[in-house]
Amino acid sequence: MPPPPSIGLVPLGSVDQKILRHLKTTLPGILPVSVQLLKARPIPLHTYHIVREQHNSTQLLEYLAQDLPPGMFKVLGVTGVDLYIPILTYVFGEAQIGGDVALISLYRLSQELDGRLAPPHVFWPRIVKSGLHELGHTCNLKHCRQPDCIMQFSGSLEKLDQKNPHFCDYCRIMLNDYLEQQGITNVSER
Repeated sequence: MPPPPSIGLVPLGSVDQKILRHLKTTLPGILPVSVQLLKARPIPLHTYHIVREQHNSTQLLEYLAQDLPPGMFKVLGVTGVDLYIPILTYVFGEAQIGGDVALISLYRLSQELDGRLAPPHVFWPRIVKSGLHELGHTCNLKHCRQPDCIMQFSGSLEKLDQKNPHFCDYCRIMLNDYLEQQGITNVSER
């Protein structure tokens, strides 16, 4: 049996190693992949918007895609900076639909609604759900309307906290079809 495909986990800027290790051990329990920690990369200055005081996530995705490590199935960038796209005030992450790279930001995931730091039992699931959601996009999954699906759009921390780290039946079928086309073992039911 061939080894599972690998997702490369790339820290952009300074990222706590505990967070990276958590993603490395948790994602393979949900997706049929292994995760490899890759070398940290600096955050390019051109992605910073001085007025918004945020980084453009689309530009960061392009930066990640420029130098893909060989042999990786997908790449997930993890950063601590605040992200935006021009049409939204902020994003928790972004991905290329059907592409090779995804990105999540810890900046807002680490906070409560009142600005305090989120407790660990809230923060750790948020990073897994955000990473899983963005990786789902790289596997051609779009936003889902099922309230319990990881692919449902989350425009707020409250919505993100309500989601389960699982795919609904429909998204799981779509994901399995995509993975099968790539020669990868299917995602099991919950």
